Amino acid sequence: MDLRRRRTRLRLKEALIYLLGDDYFENITVNDICVEAMVSRPAFYSQYKDKYDLLEKVIESSVDHYLSTKRDKHIFIEDITIFLCENVKEKKKK
Repeated sequence: MDLRRRRTRLRLKEALIYLLGDDYFENITVNDICVEAMVSRPAFYSQYKDKYDLLEKVIESSVDHYLSTKRDKHIFIEDITIFLCENVKEKKKK
């Protein structure tokens, strides 16, 4: 994947995380994400099917990052949920 596509994906992921700090996922639109990320809607749809696809990728990358930092691979779903919530709060502060 080229650098421009990676940057677009990163900006979209960060925009969704930021918006989740203020609102429920159900209330966030693709347009909201695009405006926050400063990315066009066609660029969004060239990367993701819809906002649910983007959310899935955000969760996957967050869980992968979390698991890569843990030596003990016996992790409970509660631990991952707490990590994800803290990650959203931390990104919101930035």
